Amino acid sequence: MKQWDRKLWMVIGFVSFFSGCSLAEVKDLQAVRWGSEIVFRAQFSPQHSHKQVFIDADGDTSTGYPVGGIGADYLIEDDWFYRYQGRGWRWDFIAEVPMSENNGQSVWRVPAKLIFPSGPLSIIFSGIDDWDSPELSSVIRSGEAVLVSHALTPYQMRTRRGSESDQGLDALATKDQSGTQDKWDDYIEFYPGDKGYAGQFYLRLPKEVKARDIIHLKVVTNYRGERKKYQRWIWKIYDFKESRWQIIGDNGRAPNWHWKSFTFPVNGTPSHYFASNGLAKLRYETSKDVDNSQLDLLKLVVDSISSDTQEDSPQPDPEEGSTPSQPENPGSEGNDSEPPQPPGLPGESSRWIPRPGMSWQWQLSGKIETSVDADIFDVDLFDTPRETIDLLHAKGRKVVCYFSAGTYENWRPDKSKFPDDVIGRRLEDWEGESWLDIRQIDVLRPILAARMDLAKEKHCDGVEPDNVDGYDNKTGFPLKAEDQIRFNRMLAEEAHKRGLPIALKNALGLIEALEGHFDWALNEQCFQYDECEMLQPFLDAGKAVLGVSYVSKGKAGKICRKANQMGFSWLIKRWDLDAWRMDCRNYD
Repeated sequence: MKQWDRKLWMVIGFVSFFSGCSLAEVKDLQAVRWGSEIVFRAQFSPQHSHKQVFIDADGDTSTGYPVGGIGADYLIEDDWFYRYQGRGWRWDFIAEVPMSENNGQSVWRVPAKLIFPSGPLSIIFSGIDDWDSPELSSVIRSGEAVLVSHALTPYQMRTRRGSESDQGLDALATKDQSGTQDKWDDYIEFYPGDKGYAGQFYLRLPKEVKARDIIHLKVVTNYRGERKKYQRWIWKIYDFKESRWQIIGDNGRAPNWHWKSFTFPVNGTPSHYFASNGLAKLRYETSKDVDNSQLDLLKLVVDSISSDTQEDSPQPDPEEGSTPSQPENPGSEGNDSEPPQPPGLPGESSRWIPRPGMSWQWQLSGKIETSVDADIFDVDLFDTPRETIDLLHAKGRKVVCYFSAGTYENWRPDKSKFPDDVIGRRLEDWEGESWLDIRQIDVLRPILAARMDLAKEKHCDGVEPDNVDGYDNKTGFPLKAEDQIRFNRMLAEEAHKRGLPIALKNALGLIEALEGHFDWALNEQCFQYDECEMLQPFLDAGKAVLGVSYVSKGKAGKICRKANQMGFSWLIKRWDLDAWRMDCRNYD
């Protein structure tokens, strides 16, 4: 916040000026208290690069910052939550409150305990494209949300690998089995083939429920089979926005062949898991053929809030008592064909994403050798002319553009934009390069966003930001893992705003926190450090893992065999990353 005082001061000045205006660009406003959270939602213009929520908690304009007729005691700005400290524009950081987005709608969930007093709130939303001309909402008052729960059960399934018994999907609608019970008609048994088992289940939202009103999702199931140590069974849900399957849970903690109930929360933006026609997809699978398994229950529980009432209302417990929601008319969709999808769903996405198994070339020095037979070229953002990128596109290649996000390089054309106080310790063996203070996101965000704008101008298909693991190095700053997570998520957010997929480079210790925000992994030397298993979350999510080892040809064989077994797209390269490469897929 401190580095943006001047710009934010101008924002506040214009807030006062526009307080009487009703601007259509910030609309569909809502602030509701739901359980232990307060949910803030608004529809912003796609041009708004920053979003703010000003919150008056006590109704007293003299105790908060004066904004459009309210006294703001709290402020949400993008992903951060602040408390007003008085004496001008002074705010203390309280917590990170990640903003989720869907078609311009922004949603924040703030723990209610962070806002005091706990009465009704007055709220103003602000969308910022040009800092001199913020677009403001009218004042709204918070209310109490009514929670409505629906339990969606599968109305159709399709087998991808293996087979299953023929009891029918009604066996999955209710939980009937416990302990070692074995009533054949009340469950479905799944039989892996040589390559395991995979089955997809199709569910649909009731027409009265809007995906944008969904607050929480969870999958509830009842399992019996082998323990995880002998055979891992996985539950997945399909993310229509990212066009990928996301793992939500497995059979960990299940006793051997005793019924075990699981509830798997679905993380991320709930609306992303539904197509425009309300379709949702679940997947149940194993990669081994050790033994069969059984399911007695499978449902997707949808919690949505009503935006048209201010009164609370008790709701049935979706775990046991709620009525499963079925589509009114599934039509003539047969078991041997996939339900029809809206155009472009689910196989296509608004942005290209590398697929597992794609070949690639990584060249950051010398003239780009465009004749290399590779699906993806990873090249330097600044040094590679647009003409070269267009030539690669003409050859049917995808182009990822590299830049360093976590370090300052004194030869780059935008070097003058970095203030001295964000430049830290020099990198060993890399002349002219120094670590950055990634805690100063407000300073670094516009600089790095401009680099991504350059990537769009040059027709790059994706970006690869380097040095995103400063917290694990001697940078000259007391960086912590949470600082790095916040910074890396900011990079992913800015890339996705521009329709660019983004790679997570190294940073293995943060994969669990970051995999859901990044589109593929790029790693150096994991075999040398015996760390490759840490990349498994990307593979589990169906994402590509690209990597390199800097070893001699004599040592390449062992590494390539391991990389191929793990499903990586792996190269043997020299340290200077010139055109020479050895593709492990071609290793004999």
